[in-house]
Amino acid sequence: MKRAHALIAIGAALLLGVTSAAGQPKPAVPSTAAPAPVAPPAGQPAPVADGDPLPAGHPPVNGDDEEDEPADPHAKGAAQGNDPRFFNPPEDTVVEDGSLPPGTIVVTIKDAQDRPVPRMPITLGVLHSTVAKGDSSERQARDGDEGGAARFDGLAFGTGYTYRLATTRGAATFGHPPFGLSAKAGKRVTLHSYEVSANMDELPIAMQTAVYVSLREDAIQVEQLVTVYNLGPVAWVADAPIELPKGFKAFNKQDAADDARVDEVAGTGAALRGTFPPGRRELDFRYQVPLDGDAKQTLHLRLPKRVAQVRVIAEASRSMALEVAGFKPAQRVDGRDGKHLLVTEHQAERAQGGVGSLDITLSGLPTPGPGRWIAVVLAVIAFASGLLYFGLSGSGLLDEDARQDLTEAREALLGELVALERARKSGEVGPKAYARVRTSLLDALARIVSMIDESAPRKKAAPATPKPPTRRMEPSA
Repeated sequence: MKRAHALIAIGAALLLGVTSAAGQPKPAVPSTAAPAPVAPPAGQPAPVADGDPLPAGHPPVNGDDEEDEPADPHAKGAAQGNDPRFFNPPEDTVVEDGSLPPGTIVVTIKDAQDRPVPRMPITLGVLHSTVAKGDSSERQARDGDEGGAARFDGLAFGTGYTYRLATTRGAATFGHPPFGLSAKAGKRVTLHSYEVSANMDELPIAMQTAVYVSLREDAIQVEQLVTVYNLGPVAWVADAPIELPKGFKAFNKQDAADDARVDEVAGTGAALRGTFPPGRRELDFRYQVPLDGDAKQTLHLRLPKRVAQVRVIAEASRSMALEVAGFKPAQRVDGRDGKHLLVTEHQAERAQGGVGSLDITLSGLPTPGPGRWIAVVLAVIAFASGLLYFGLSGSGLLDEDARQDLTEAREALLGELVALERARKSGEVGPKAYARVRTSLLDALARIVSMIDESAPRKKAAPATPKPPTRRMEPSA
């Protein structure tokens, strides 16, 4: 909570940049690093970044001391600058209560206005972890009373036990992050449940995404962070597809602490799914795209609706370049760990309605050198020399199997020559390497062909057929 109100204030100001289809504000989202300056809406204070001086009379929002925060989270001016268009969600809480015995949890379900909701279904998940037996889990279910509360008694406490409370409303699930119990006292939990909609066009939803690209031995690794802002009092039940580059593999996602999650969609990409209650949720995932062997490669991604801001970061060598269609030129910076980075970002204009897709082009990628063909030449020469040494008979001829092996080696060399020509035309191999490798391949090919010819059995010449004697005609008398 130290910076919760500041985050909401900044998010509300930036999220005004894009308009939703329903006529509600569809705001632009700040980047994961320093957001681009955005003019505040009329009557609103300018957003304040961490470390910037506050204007005169502004309440402290970024202080490291708990006393700097307003005592009441709903206090006037504590959230989104008194803008009634944006909803400041009440906080879910878990506090130790000395009036409760150890091993007891009392949970109360409340609504968007922080009022108890009676008769709600409540589930308590129990996770028990031990070194000897690993993890085991169980679930207990209750219905809340007229005051929205339910009590769970006789629960174990200690470092090996973790508890998670959840309730449902329609297709939505609302849960509290996991917590433990102590031997001192029980805990009292407040969990909020909201009205639900699956129609994004009815809701003030906006997103921002950051894409981090780095190279692996045979693939491009992509890490994506998606931040979803829900600035209304209604929870969004999401099913928003994200199209990933063709051929992606090794999809991996962060374990979600609540029902909001990102799922892999086999063959096409991923999807934002689950419940996104009022507030801010971050989801990250990663995957790999195989390198295609070219010096330039483009990754195509299709994003969900309402992505108001995108930042693309590439971990790059001095010879690499980054270009994203429609974005400003990438800037070269040094990361905190000394890595060289290329960074570009784009914030959607009001008329754009969000960033729908990304075409990320990396150039100056490493390509296969001539070592492949040199290795082939050496292997074929060594193979042919072995055949000559071991396969020659006393007559100086190779047997039929050895001759067949030489023929296959000849075909392999011809195939490598074709591959070399293609690599030369595509620019994978420079002119000097091309000339050197081509000469080696041709020399090896000539040697193999000569060996095949010399080892071929020669047919014996047929004896000449004697010609009949020519009869000389004598002149008649």
